[in-house]
Amino acid sequence: MPGDQRGQRPDCRNQIAECAHRTGSVVGTRHGDQRNNLRSDRPHRTCAQSADHRPSLTARRTASGPAVITDSTQIRSLINRLIRDKVPITVMLPGREGFFSSLLLDSDRDNGTLLADELFPARGHAAVEPGMEIRVLGNLDGIEVRFKSRVITINAEQPGASYRLVMPIAMDYKQRRDAFRVPVSPALAIAVLLNADGISAKGTLADISHNGLRIAIRGANPVPAGAQLLCHIDLPDEHISTMAEARHSAADRRGLGVVYIGFRFLELNIEHQRAINRFTANLQRDQLRARRMFQP
Repeated sequence: MPGDQRGQRPDCRNQIAECAHRTGSVVGTRHGDQRNNLRSDRPHRTCAQSADHRPSLTARRTASGPAVITDSTQIRSLINRLIRDKVPITVMLPGREGFFSSLLLDSDRDNGTLLADELFPARGHAAVEPGMEIRVLGNLDGIEVRFKSRVITINAEQPGASYRLVMPIAMDYKQRRDAFRVPVSPALAIAVLLNADGISAKGTLADISHNGLRIAIRGANPVPAGAQLLCHIDLPDEHISTMAEARHSAADRRGLGVVYIGFRFLELNIEHQRAINRFTANLQRDQLRARRMFQP
C-alpha cells in the first residue's frame, strides 16, 4: 500500500458510527452540507516529523491492570480488526475536556501509519494539531482496547477531513465485565421467541450486546433468574437460535403491562456471534447518524 493514501481516501459517509463513550466507543458521521461547513476556512496542514515519531509507551503488565501488548504483529492484527469491522473509536485530546468520536479507515504497514476519520463533534476536529499525541479507545467484542498515537498530518480536502497517525507500539487489552447494550427501536419489531419446559413466550427485542439481550414481553410473568431457555431471534439478515440464561426481569414502571427480561447468551457459535456483532455495530451507526442529522 503506498505511503500516502489521502488522495485515494474512500467516501466513508455511510460507514461511520457513533456510540456513547462510557459504555463503549463513540463515533461521529458527516452528513450533507454540514460536513463541508466544518472545513470551510480550514487550510491543509502538514507536519514534518522525524522517522522516530512513535509515542513513548512502556510495555508492561500489572497484577490488576490490563495486558499490555507490544508485539507488532498482534498490534497490527487488532488494528486491522478495528478497521475491518468499522469499530467506532473514542479519541481523547490533551488539554481538552470530553471525548471525540472517529473511525479508523486504513493502515500502512510499510510506513507504520494509520488513517483516521474526522473527529466529531467539530470542536475536536478544530483542536487537532500535527504532532499532537492522542489517546484512543475501541471495543472488540467486549474487549477494551486502548493505545496512544500521534498526529502526523491533517488532510482537510474533500470528501472529508482525515488524519495520518503513527502506528502504536503498545496496546492495553482488557476484558470488560459488562458489555454495552445497544437499544433497539420498537419500530424495528424484531421478534424473539422463548421456549423451555413450561415456558413459551413471544416478545420484541429491546436492547442487545455481544453477550446478551433484553426482551419486552406484554402480559408475561417474570422469569426466575437462572432459568435457561431456547431463544430464537429474527435479526434482519439472519435467524439465530441459542440457549440463554435469564439474569433479571422487571415490569415496566409506566404500568403498560410489559415485562422486560434480560438474558445472557450461553451457546453462541462463531457465525451467530459475528451476526450479532454486525447487527449491534449497525445499530450504533444508524442511531448516531440520525442524532447527528438533528444537531444544530
